[in-house]
Amino acid sequence: MHDLVRDLTIMIAQNESFCGFERGRQKWTPDSLWFGIINEADANSLKSSLKLRALLLMSRSEVPLHKYMEPLLVLRVLDLSHSKLENVNMEELLCWICSLKRLAVLNLSGAAGLKVLPRSIRKLRNLRILVLSGCNNLVKLHPSIIMLKMLMILDLGFCGLQYLPCGLAQLSHMQELSGFKVVGKANKRSCQVLELQQLTELQVLRLNLSDESELSEEKCMIFLKLEKLKVLAINMEDVK
Repeated sequence: MHDLVRDLTIMIAQNESFCGFERGRQKWTPDSLWFGIINEADANSLKSSLKLRALLLMSRSEVPLHKYMEPLLVLRVLDLSHSKLENVNMEELLCWICSLKRLAVLNLSGAAGLKVLPRSIRKLRNLRILVLSGCNNLVKLHPSIIMLKMLMILDLGFCGLQYLPCGLAQLSHMQELSGFKVVGKANKRSCQVLELQQLTELQVLRLNLSDESELSEEKCMIFLKLEKLKVLAINMEDVK
């Protein structure tokens, strides 16, 4: 970035209270709307962050988030993708996250401690983007995820999920779905490929196939009905 463009960007960010900078480094102010945590000293500033809209964890070092959660009631964006959250009480963290009623973007990608997405996820009625890619230990999504009617992007790539819950067709605003598990007919609790034809806004679809997957010609025909579909990717790494 050119120096003049950089200076202009910083000036606009400060004038809009987006964030502040001092000597090229981010500086916390009570009016900041965006904040990136690098260490615990940064996290301590969150105690007076009533106006904060976006919070990003920008370091893999352990930061005791639970100490600073309570004031963050109006968050729209929460990105914890830079931390594996191995030593975090995941149940407590998810309980707090699901209390953020205005949350629109949630990124927990790579969270090693995440095993189950709980029923309380249904409370995030304004959620538009949910990224859980790389959560290798994630084995279950609670069916209440279908209550997130505003969801536009759901990324479940490289997760440990055996299947996605049926009813995903109700997420009519979905534009991008990654990590969809194609399963056999035997699993009645799982979402079937035929359901996807109702996602008329879908533009990006990434499928995962395994030895147990059933993808007949009839099922393949539904992709032709998705008129807005621009990207169709099929992962066959689990096929022997």
